[in-house]
Amino acid sequence: MGYAVGAATAQAHLAGLHFDQAHYQTALDYYQMVIQHQETLGNRDDLAVTLCNIAMTYDTLEQPKRAYSYYQQALTLQLELGDKIGEANTRLRVSFSSIR
Repeated sequence: MGYAVGAATAQAHLAGLHFDQAHYQTALDYYQMVIQHQETLGNRDDLAVTLCNIAMTYDTLEQPKRAYSYYQQALTLQLELGDKIGEANTRLRVSFSSIR
C-alpha cells in the first residue's frame, strides 16, 4: 500500500511538471497511471482531483468533449463525497471551458 501511495504522488508530480512544460500527452500518460493507483487505494478525493487535472489538460489541447467527460466524472465523485469546494471549482472550470 505504501508503494502505491508513493507512486501515485510521484506520478502526479511528474504529470504536473509535464503539463507545465506543455508536454500534454506525457502528462496524460502519467495521470492515467495515477488513476490506477488511486482506484486501487480507494482514494476518491485525490481521484476527483486527478480527473479534473485530466479535464484541464484536454481543455488545453482544445478537446472540449473529452474534457467535459472528465469534468463530469470528477463532479460525480465530488458530489458523492460532499466536497463543496471541489464541486465549485469543477463547475467554474466547466463554465470557463464552455465559453471558449
